[in-house]
Amino acid sequence: MMMGVAIMDEKGLVAEYRFEATRSRSERLMPMIDRVLKDSQTTPENLAGIAISIGPGSFTGLRIGVSTAKGLAFALKLPVVRISTLEVLAASLSSEPLACWPGRAYLICPVLDAKRQEVYSALFRADSGGGLKKIIEEEAITPAGLIEKLSGLHEPILFMGTGTLLYEAMIREKLAELAMFGSRLDPYPSPSMVAQLGMKRLKNSGGDDPSSLAPLYLSRFQAKMGL
Repeated sequence: MMMGVAIMDEKGLVAEYRFEATRSRSERLMPMIDRVLKDSQTTPENLAGIAISIGPGSFTGLRIGVSTAKGLAFALKLPVVRISTLEVLAASLSSEPLACWPGRAYLICPVLDAKRQEVYSALFRADSGGGLKKIIEEEAITPAGLIEKLSGLHEPILFMGTGTLLYEAMIREKLAELAMFGSRLDPYPSPSMVAQLGMKRLKNSGGDDPSSLAPLYLSRFQAKMGL
């Protein structure tokens, strides 16, 4: 599982750290936050808000990330901004219009592996100026169900994310030339994009009360088990 933290100001990215954490995620996150603050010479008092990717994703990772963000927000009296993990992936792509589709809108479908033959997915439309609009909400769905839903759109769709790496052959078989793949794109959400989206949202509409912060859980199996 990939975890990370970033600091951004009005001029751009200040610092970003990412790490692959298979175990001891709770023990590693706070030292990483402390490190990014020290290395960027930023004090907690200088922060304007906290942005957090709330999921969908790993249940353990989401609990750790959200509880850490909530604790810091309460301690520092800061607003929080919740960002969908799938939106982070789509925004990482839409920020630079693709050369293969100049001057036209296109669809982006981030797909994350949800285990147990499910994926987390949503659908966004990006325009030539980098704007992004969600047209299908986040959901946990089977790969076959996702493909069936998208096949009725009859538009080119760019797929990205960890789930794409697993189900690319199935998607190509069903959608043929309508399916495009960002094979060289980072399949993981970027902490710097979380910060960028959070800063923009905080400026435009303000943040959320930390007490309302909660992970976005979608997996039907995990929800039934109460995990």
